[in-house]
Amino acid sequence: MKRLISTLLILLSLQPLVLAAPVVGATTNDKLFAACDTNQQAANSPICADRNTTVNPVNQKLKVATDIVAILAGLAAVIIIIASGLTLITSAGNTEAVTNARKRITSAIIGLVIIALAWTIIAFVLDRLVQ
Repeated sequence: MKRLISTLLILLSLQPLVLAAPVVGATTNDKLFAACDTNQQAANSPICADRNTTVNPVNQKLKVATDIVAILAGLAAVIIIIASGLTLITSAGNTEAVTNARKRITSAIIGLVIIALAWTIIAFVLDRLVQ
């Protein structure tokens, strides 16, 4: 069970990096809005209506997705920390339970750090892609 939780936490923390991978190809707003000039049907779309904005709609959607994934992964880590803390408190001197609880707390804290770093890196990259 402990290994499953650790694996799940690691996978959730790496998901924002996977979400940002398709954005690397979209470098400028000109490429993003190229269809607005050539296709009349696309020119009437809501995306083309926002063409002169400084906010790239793809980046905005990725930021929202990244925030959601980071919040869910962070909540999972905090729940693991709380559950492990309760296990630590109620272990009644059982050294094996104390050791396992400490390892889970350490893993969850490392997961929180990875989540925070991944979220920061993705936010930085997405902000740079707009410029």
